[in-house]
Amino acid sequence: MSNKSDGKTSMALKAMLEGKKLNRKDFDNASLHSWISTIRNQWFIPVESIYTHDRTCDYYMLKEEIKRYNHPELRRQQCVETKAEVFRRRQHALKRLEQVSVISKSKTTITCEDKTVSLEAATSSLTGGKSRE
Repeated sequence: MSNKSDGKTSMALKAMLEGKKLNRKDFDNASLHSWISTIRNQWFIPVESIYTHDRTCDYYMLKEEIKRYNHPELRRQQCVETKAEVFRRRQHALKRLEQVSVISKSKTTITCEDKTVSLEAATSSLTGGKSRE
C-alpha cells in the first residue's frame, strides 16, 4: 500500500474514532471500502457496516470499541479478537469456494427448497460473479 493510501486510511480511522459514520459518497466515490478493508483485515480494528437505502454502506465504530481502542491494554485484546474474527471469516470464505469448486467439477444442478438453481447462478453468487477460468 502506498503512503498516500495509508494516509487516507488513517484519516478514515481517525474520523471513525471521533464517532463519525463514513460513506463512499462523502469521499466522491473514492476507495472507502478498500480503506475499511485495510483497517479491519490488516490493522485488526473492528469496524461495523450497515447498508443504506441507496445500497452503499455506512461504516462506523461502536462506542465501546472506540473506548477499547483508546485504552492500551484493551486495544491489544481488541486486536487479538478482531484478528481471530478475520481468520474465521477467511476460513469460511475458503470453505465456500471449495464447495463451488466441487459443484463446478460435478457439472450438476443444485435443488434447494423446490427451486432449481443453475450451476452458473450458484457459482456466481458464491464468487461475486467472477470466474476462476
